[in-house]
Amino acid sequence: MKKDLVKAFKLLPYGLSVKSTIVLFVLFLALGIGQIVLAPFGMGDSYFNTGAVFIFAAMMFPGQLLLSGDVASFVQTSPYKKKIQVQMQTNLELVASLVGITIIVIIYGVHMAMRPENTVELMKGLLFSGMAMLFIETINTLLYKYFILSLIVIYVLTFTYMMLPIAGIKTMNGPVITYIANTPALAIVVCYVLGIIGAVGNYLVSSLFYKKEFSKMAYAAALKRN
Repeated sequence: MKKDLVKAFKLLPYGLSVKSTIVLFVLFLALGIGQIVLAPFGMGDSYFNTGAVFIFAAMMFPGQLLLSGDVASFVQTSPYKKKIQVQMQTNLELVASLVGITIIVIIYGVHMAMRPENTVELMKGLLFSGMAMLFIETINTLLYKYFILSLIVIYVLTFTYMMLPIAGIKTMNGPVITYIANTPALAIVVCYVLGIIGAVGNYLVSSLFYKKEFSKMAYAAALKRN
């Protein structure tokens, strides 16, 4: 894993639109951190954590850079094609996701220290962050292969989840979630476990679809600039 990770980092400068990707990475990360710092709780009863979504979206940019280099024809015909798209990409996204959840854990830890009476609510928000990470990690590869279809799925699921409280359906309030949220250490461990499960999901999806060509829409803008 360590060797693949080192190689993956070395390949990042060869991706498409490196400077633009770095700018977007910093922007998404700053927006995510700012949102969590200023509004640690979810939106109403949905616990939809916009900040976490921004942070994990930012953490997917290194993997995007790695895969964008894989668009090149000489890589497509290379025996390293599968290794880059599967092992290297999975290892890179696992590390990035764990860094993302660590940032969120630290911020929530500060909020919890300042307002211990809100610990359970904060931990529910943290657990949602872990679930968001799991989903983003798993679907990330499909986004580059089936761009339009993946976007539709993401928007439909997001809209549906945000509308549940309006319909009187409360989320993140089940007995299992509440039990975990009452034990901060357990909630943190669960989030890291979700990150590992997401990496496994990403590995399986990447293994299944690595032969599928990249969606032209996913990298169209970057290809035009290069």
